[in-house]
Amino acid sequence: ADGTPVNLTGGYNKAGKGRIGLTASIGALLFWPALFIPGSAARLPADTLMNSYTVGDVTLDEINRPRYPKINLARALRAMRVEVLYEELEKTGELKWFEFLIHAPEDAPDDEYVIDNVNGNPIDPIELEVLDTTYSEDGKDVRARVEIKPLGKQFRKGINRFDIAYGSGGLRVSDEVILDIEF
Repeated sequence: ADGTPVNLTGGYNKAGKGRIGLTASIGALLFWPALFIPGSAARLPADTLMNSYTVGDVTLDEINRPRYPKINLARALRAMRVEVLYEELEKTGELKWFEFLIHAPEDAPDDEYVIDNVNGNPIDPIELEVLDTTYSEDGKDVRARVEIKPLGKQFRKGINRFDIAYGSGGLRVSDEVILDIEF
């Protein structure tokens, strides 16, 4: 993941075409150096799956460790950002609501947030219910929720993306949320 080479063994057992008959005929009739004509290279189609194993022990933490620290420019580059409040899912025991903390500019609306795009496809807007709003020197934090059922109908198994958005002066302001969904 970070460019660290990992030696592998195993793979795919496929050989190229041999030229034993051609080599023997030419070698016998013409001259002996023809006995060393190489065979053709093995060709593997794109997306060929193969089994391979690391040659030695490899710790994934070492592979996934970034070489340089990550710099999060979310606050500097985005007008709004959304966090999923996962701990709220665990509190009730039932999966009825997704809760979000929306960090928005002070001039953003207090209660006009919608989900209007799922997995790259526009949908009829699903309104978020605003629970509370707190103000700070760099904007406001809006706690909001949406019922899982109508949103869940738009999801597929695996990674899903959706936009939480609001309108501001004729412009759409949004942030993308990514969830890994199991059915």
